[in-house]
Amino acid sequence: MQPPAQVSFSAKRFCGNRDTEDGEVRELVQRHLCRDCQAVRELATPDTASTREKAIKLVKTIATDLEARLSQAVGGKGKGGGNNPLDAYAKSVLPWTGYSKPTNTRSKVDMVPEHFFGADLVTPCYESLLLFVAHHVRVFVNQQATAGHLELANCRLILPVTDENMETVCVNGVDDSKDLVRTICGMFPLDCTVNSQTAPASHLLVANAEIATSQDEFEEAVLCLTKETKAFYFTQHNRRFAWGLTVCRRNIRTYVFGDNGAWSSSDMDVASASGRRAFISLLVNWSLCSVDRLGFDPSIRYAFDNDSGRPYFEIDVHEKNASTGKLASRTYFSDRCVGVAAASLTGRHARYFAASDSFETMDNPTVMIKDMWMPMTSRDHPGETDDEGSILDALHAAFDSDSKFDNKFPQL
Repeated sequence: MQPPAQVSFSAKRFCGNRDTEDGEVRELVQRHLCRDCQAVRELATPDTASTREKAIKLVKTIATDLEARLSQAVGGKGKGGGNNPLDAYAKSVLPWTGYSKPTNTRSKVDMVPEHFFGADLVTPCYESLLLFVAHHVRVFVNQQATAGHLELANCRLILPVTDENMETVCVNGVDDSKDLVRTICGMFPLDCTVNSQTAPASHLLVANAEIATSQDEFEEAVLCLTKETKAFYFTQHNRRFAWGLTVCRRNIRTYVFGDNGAWSSSDMDVASASGRRAFISLLVNWSLCSVDRLGFDPSIRYAFDNDSGRPYFEIDVHEKNASTGKLASRTYFSDRCVGVAAASLTGRHARYFAASDSFETMDNPTVMIKDMWMPMTSRDHPGETDDEGSILDALHAAFDSDSKFDNKFPQL
């Protein structure tokens, strides 16, 4: 398998010249990508039983409405007013899904021209499906919030993000013009306009999407998607893992890139009702789940100073009280990430923040904050846990009295 000849706009845009080596990409895909994993889509399932029940109900509503509109579009009939956006989305998706009524003996999938599956034709259909789901999500969540069953702040719209203003990327003499228009899934507040967004803040991006026009290009699309994933780690300083999508003709797969490997779901075939429902379920879960299931660390939050328009971070830190020895949570403020160790596609991707304990003194940081390994159960001693904090405490206890090791280990 040959590596992709191009570097896509997202990696070029976000990472500058810090491009991932093609060899690392090939190794991760060939040796560490686990395919057809059912657990990938399940990772986005909301935590609470009540939210899961609401998500299942919403998926059923959306899928039923979509099938009805597709059926009516086949018959040339509209549903509701002529300017209903849901009708327009369903008609746009129709040729891509190859929709046919259950009574038909031959699926219309077989009659779709081969040339239809170019990226410039598939992309609007893919976007329309995202917008169809987003319309339903907004109505449903607002109704549930009014009734006191959901918190608006914990939900979001998943909308397509299209950037048409990127410069042409040329690598090894290859003009990668097809990457000038790329649809990415972004998360947006429920009160925003439900349409295709352009040039959003990078911290809003949820999942990159690679569109392949044929099965021969599919593996290249997987390589490109893997290569671009590091862009998320460079720009989203609260990322724990990253999502991705490939769209190959009518088949959609979702991917999770973690610290020790990558996993992909099986195909969600939009030419079948079950495949459409599976993709709708993924989008609904992304809309209703907690942010940690989207791959973000909830203890590091992006915020904006309305007066200056400057972004900054709010970072929750668990500190030990010097007098009582008890742990307590404290919020620090930082407008700079001074170190991003996202040197590879896997690993810790540790961040270092210069911070202060008040927003007003953020320009003059007083502490340095480094994210830490999550506590994990010891293999040698079941029931006990090891974390980076205890490791550093042990190092200080062992070496603090030795002058040769002064300042060699960071203070917590």
